[in-house]
Amino acid sequence: MRPYNYQSAARRHLEDAESLLSAGRCDNAAYLAGYAAECSVKALAELVGQPLPRLHLHQLSSDVLEAALAAVGGFRRYPGARAAFTGALASWVTDMRYDASGTSGEPHANRLVEESRNVFQATIKALVLDGVLMEVPQ
Repeated sequence: MRPYNYQSAARRHLEDAESLLSAGRCDNAAYLAGYAAECSVKALAELVGQPLPRLHLHQLSSDVLEAALAAVGGFRRYPGARAAFTGALASWVTDMRYDASGTSGEPHANRLVEESRNVFQATIKALVLDGVLMEVPQ
């Protein structure tokens, strides 16, 4: 299996979601926002020794992730990661890719992108500030 780079994928998906939202492409912006949050959480889990490569965000819950990371204390250091399981992100699923165009309206897409940005900042950027990562990945 090829190695994953969750940090880089999180940034790329978030930037693409923001660009798509600006262009009025709300369905794809909402879809990629969920993957940005998922990759951010997976990056955190991997860096504290609990990789979750085969699970999608909607297959996790904050309780499951918190229990998985409790042994190393990683989740408690990054409480903002819990936002991936609340608000609009709690309704995100991978099957959104099959929805009819127009299903994710602008308000919903805005919320997903904003919440995903918050999760990214609470994980990837926090890891940089803590010195765990050297820089925000490209």
